[in-house]
Amino acid sequence: MEQARLEQGLSKHDLARLARVARPTISRLINHGMVPSRAATLDRIGSALGWEAGTCAALLAGQPLPGPRAPVTRSAQLVAARLTEIAEEARSAAGAAEQSILRLKTIEERARAAAQFVLGGSVAD
Repeated sequence: MEQARLEQGLSKHDLARLARVARPTISRLINHGMVPSRAATLDRIGSALGWEAGTCAALLAGQPLPGPRAPVTRSAQLVAARLTEIAEEARSAAGAAEQSILRLKTIEERARAAAQFVLGGSVAD
């Protein structure tokens, strides 16, 4: 992994940013062999190095690096990292929207119940 990082001219900070992991995660992995527990973290690191999903885990398990793959340019890595950030922002916004929907439904139910209470009977929908 360290060799691949150096061959691509990436600092540990660059690799961490591209992989969307904390720099200490990269340092612990490269310097101390402390493997992140989540497969997704390993896949993000591998992806930042231009590898297919599962390659990082396979290498750490002692398997050889798969055959050569077309080199991924730094520009492509930066674009991929930004697109992934956009996807994460969209997922976060979708979660916030779902929470807003639940709040609005609660407001609707309470408003209908209050209207029914005020009128002393049922309220037509």
